[in-house]
Amino acid sequence: MNRKKMVNTRSSRENQDASERGPQPQKETTGNQEGNSRLSITAEIHKIIDEKMGSILNGVIKPCPYKTFLSCQPPEFSGSTDPTAILNWITEMEMTFDLCECREEQKVKFAVRMLKGNAFSWWNVTRMLLGDEAASHLTWGDFVEKVKERYCSHTDLFSMEREFVNLEKGNMTVDEYACLFVEKLQYVGHLAPSDEDCVARFVAGLSFEYSINVENVKNLNEAICVAKRLEEIENEKEEREDVGEKRKWGGELGSLKKSKGEVKSC
Repeated sequence: MNRKKMVNTRSSRENQDASERGPQPQKETTGNQEGNSRLSITAEIHKIIDEKMGSILNGVIKPCPYKTFLSCQPPEFSGSTDPTAILNWITEMEMTFDLCECREEQKVKFAVRMLKGNAFSWWNVTRMLLGDEAASHLTWGDFVEKVKERYCSHTDLFSMEREFVNLEKGNMTVDEYACLFVEKLQYVGHLAPSDEDCVARFVAGLSFEYSINVENVKNLNEAICVAKRLEEIENEKEEREDVGEKRKWGGELGSLKKSKGEVKSC
């Protein structure tokens, strides 16, 4: 009897303690499942990214289809006696490669398809002398050097450098001089590799009245703007002087006419 009474007493105390603690929270099994799902998705994303990065680092990049290359409207080249023509073609072709994300080994193969006329004949002879095997492994840099040798020689480059160094504003407007300066600069950029060099070269072609006000600016665009403003001030000054001269001569002629009229009436 005592043992039974003790068991009942312990059971009643446990029930009382449970009722005092209140309802216990249930385990959130659904939340754990969602968390595990998120972790799984995140891991999968990281796996895909790692695979993509690995492909890029290993050079496994999808080739650019020739149709995509043509859709970027690559320039044609038919040969020219003007050395700037081939330099412009090379620059535009490299811009096209960047646009269509062309692989390195595709560049020469695509570029030679854009050669026409005399340039196409030159390439056929060059390929024959190199041999098909060597020609097929020609890098873009090597191809550029060869096409420059044919259409823009060292003599041509030296002549372009001399023209740029000797360029002066003279009787040109500032706009005309600036356009010619920039046009020549793009082919001989090694002569003015920094902002300070560009300004110095630009100032060298200006007259003294312009150069003393332009030489301390920071870049070429600012130098052109300052020179144009000085030109405007000079033009406005000349216009005022012209108006003054016209008024002066107009007054003298009027007085002369009036004087002649008085003599005649007399």
